[in-house]
Amino acid sequence: MYGYILREKLYGTAADLKNLSLEQLRPVALSCLNHRRIPHVLGTEQEAVRLAERWGADADKARRAALLHDCTKKLSLPEQLALADKHGWVVQLHIARPRRLADPLNYVQLLEIEQNYPGLQLLVAHLGRAYADEDLGDALEYLRHTEKTVWDFTANTNAYVMEKVLSYFGPERFIYGSDFPLFRMKARRVVENGFYINEIPAGSLGDVSTDPHMREIPYPEAEKITFFIYEEIAACRRAAHRLQLSHSDIQKIFYDNAARIFHISG
Repeated sequence: MYGYILREKLYGTAADLKNLSLEQLRPVALSCLNHRRIPHVLGTEQEAVRLAERWGADADKARRAALLHDCTKKLSLPEQLALADKHGWVVQLHIARPRRLADPLNYVQLLEIEQNYPGLQLLVAHLGRAYADEDLGDALEYLRHTEKTVWDFTANTNAYVMEKVLSYFGPERFIYGSDFPLFRMKARRVVENGFYINEIPAGSLGDVSTDPHMREIPYPEAEKITFFIYEEIAACRRAAHRLQLSHSDIQKIFYDNAARIFHISG
């Protein structure tokens, strides 16, 4: 209740919602949640602080980010998009549905979001989860007239898909992402009949027998497997080489574009 009072500035309170102390932020953030979501957010707060302290990051910033990460969870999707549109926020979308980016409903909705909410910045994660060539379908042709939607190739190791996205939208709308800590593991991705499989050293991730996208590779063959993040960067390098991208283009992909849309200076 205290958080709701602060958020709505009731009973003479006049909290500056953009500059809340931690003691004010926690009840305000929790007042935005369904009661079933509160334990998750509080647990995330504790884990965020633990990780920040472990890796030398700012624990206060980690705590605040954790408290706010689900603050719009109760809103409908149109309400969330309208809020992002109003404030000019970046909206990162993870494509769902079995056909991934190739699903017509997915790419039709991507275009609708850009057209109906021009104030937000749409960021399509994992190149629309197009991990296999077949996952592209007709999506890029349909989306070719988008003007500002940006694509990140986080956790994608498909050089052909990267090349096609770059060909349609250029290096100004193509962004590197690491997907750490997942992509710190040793793995390589293969595609068989349009189905992607992550090959990992036997025993490195426990029991993966129930995951059809995972395959254990025995030693000594497993010794040839390098870090997943290297596979991603190598795929980008192959795509860039085939398109004869310049050093300036690479700078945009690996820093400038992200700095622009996330307003990073220095």
